[in-house]
Amino acid sequence: MSIRDAMSHITHGTYVIGTKTREKENLMTAAWLSQVSSRPACIAVAVSEKHLTAEMIEKTGSFTVSVLSEEQYGEAYRCGTISGREADKTVGESLEYDEKGNPFLKDAAAYLSCKLLDTVKVTDHILFIGEVTEGNGTPKKDMVYCMEEILTKGKGK
Repeated sequence: MSIRDAMSHITHGTYVIGTKTREKENLMTAAWLSQVSSRPACIAVAVSEKHLTAEMIEKTGSFTVSVLSEEQYGEAYRCGTISGREADKTVGESLEYDEKGNPFLKDAAAYLSCKLLDTVKVTDHILFIGEVTEGNGTPKKDMVYCMEEILTKGKGK
């Protein structure tokens, strides 16, 4: 078994990170997210330093997290396979906005709105640590991250 095979057994949820600058809105599928504090409520999300989302979070100092439900494979696929530099991934999505204007998916199992507290560069990713400033959850069941399922179930939706 390789390190990559072993790492694939670490469980993750499936999330969509939302950001907005004056010029653009963007959505990005993510799986590397964790709660890091409860008082105040804080989370950390890892984003490739090459992604538009990383640039936008650094520029605005805020972001949202949509916790995807088991029915949202289409959203996970679209927001994870298309570059925000090449297309507007918000088109056709049912969105709401937090108090800073960042988009989140209306039908998600939950959403969190975050104020950026700190960043840590880790190899080719940036760990964004955010304080949760607002949020809401539903009884919907969360989607467990599995790239193969997202590619298979999400492509046709």
